[in-house]
Amino acid sequence: MRISKNKSHRGDVNGKKKEACTQDQEKGSKEIFEKEEKINFWVLGVFFVISLAEIVNILIMTVAVAFIFRKAFGLQKQATFWKGMALAAALTAPAIILHELGHKSVALAFGLQATFQIPAFWLGLGVVLALVNAPIIFFIPAYISVVGNATPLQGTLISFAGPAVNLLLYCVAWIVLRKPEHGMRSYAFWTFTKKINGFLLLFNMIPIPPFDGFGVLSGLLKMFGF
Repeated sequence: MRISKNKSHRGDVNGKKKEACTQDQEKGSKEIFEKEEKINFWVLGVFFVISLAEIVNILIMTVAVAFIFRKAFGLQKQATFWKGMALAAALTAPAIILHELGHKSVALAFGLQATFQIPAFWLGLGVVLALVNAPIIFFIPAYISVVGNATPLQGTLISFAGPAVNLLLYCVAWIVLRKPEHGMRSYAFWTFTKKINGFLLLFNMIPIPPFDGFGVLSGLLKMFGF
């Protein structure tokens, strides 16, 4: 009886130890999971994770925009086609990409799904107009597709985030250009950076669809009950 009782007691002890161990493991796993969730949210909120499909879209847009603007810098006579493409990509693509990532980062910070997309028709239209040397080229290079229920305030901030990035880059270029010493290339780079970001800021704030200005205006009207 004693042996049996001792075995039973040991079994209870072992069972309690196993149960306690299991609870500790579950608690540890839960803490790790919660930590990973916070890290993931921090990554999404600050570094905005980008999928492979989005990277491909960014590359396609960069090549298309470079082709459209390849003759905009007076290099078609002095330089090769590829040098013109490289210069156009370096000067134009960052302003557009950072504009769209501004929208994306704010949307992700609000817990919404946001994806970098390229409108094939409108981007292709710009390429075609550039091919035929049209005097005026109109195209839409990219947009951010936002999925989720955003409040009017969130919608306003998401819409304004892109132009806000262009405003920031415009101010940086303006400050840099105030310095007296500049090489020819540096001066040309910052001058065009200032111009393209100023243009994107004003153009995108037009309060008609599909521009960002319309999103800002409609969000503000909804906030005040209109």
